[in-house]
Amino acid sequence: MKIGDVRDHISYSAISKYLRCPRQWYYDYVVAPEEKEENLSLTLGTVYHTALERLYADRDYESGLAAFKEISANHGRRAHREVEGIIECYKQYYLSVYPKYATRVESVELKGTVAIPGVEVPLEYRMDLVTTDGIIIDHKTVGRMEPDLEHSLQFDLYAYVFYKQNGVLPRGAEYHYAYKDSGKVKVVSKVPKISEMLKAVACAEGMAKGVEADNFMPTYGKHCEWCPYKELCDREFGLI
Repeated sequence: MKIGDVRDHISYSAISKYLRCPRQWYYDYVVAPEEKEENLSLTLGTVYHTALERLYADRDYESGLAAFKEISANHGRRAHREVEGIIECYKQYYLSVYPKYATRVESVELKGTVAIPGVEVPLEYRMDLVTTDGIIIDHKTVGRMEPDLEHSLQFDLYAYVFYKQNGVLPRGAEYHYAYKDSGKVKVVSKVPKISEMLKAVACAEGMAKGVEADNFMPTYGKHCEWCPYKELCDREFGLI
């Protein structure tokens, strides 16, 4: 099988999924293309990203507040605490983080594709914010698990995109965390390295080669407990 038979592009999430478990990738992209189930956490994350997009693109703070209040009204009391937490994050971000970046906006929601050697379909990317001084920023709503910036395949791939477009590595990469439970925000940063960028590119190439070699064996681990395909996998490969 060639990756172009089932995908017209690859993405950070697709590469990450294959590295975690080739079998889940196969079920999601070949057997039954995935459709994310909408839930409150996903909705809040989407609205939070949209609110910050409007804030940076249009300096529009109020529409974000209105969108959160609409979610609260539609989901009732059970959603009150989670919605209030993300509203507090939004307010804190506006007061303490946004002023440091408002005059340094180069691109908001930068989307596109870039070719990767050895991969027949392009890498699709979506950067939340790029600053005039070469910082790539991604907004993250955080629940129980905090994403690890230091070993971020996502940012190492985005560093490759930036390098292809500008001829140099980005000056920095940042996660802007929004902690839904506490209503706090935090900025963490790292300096991209050429070695890490090349490892990320190699991961993309490795995924493409694995797909072409029909390597879809499951990778067992704790993630199996929450995998929607666990029963199917148990029947095909034995109980986990």
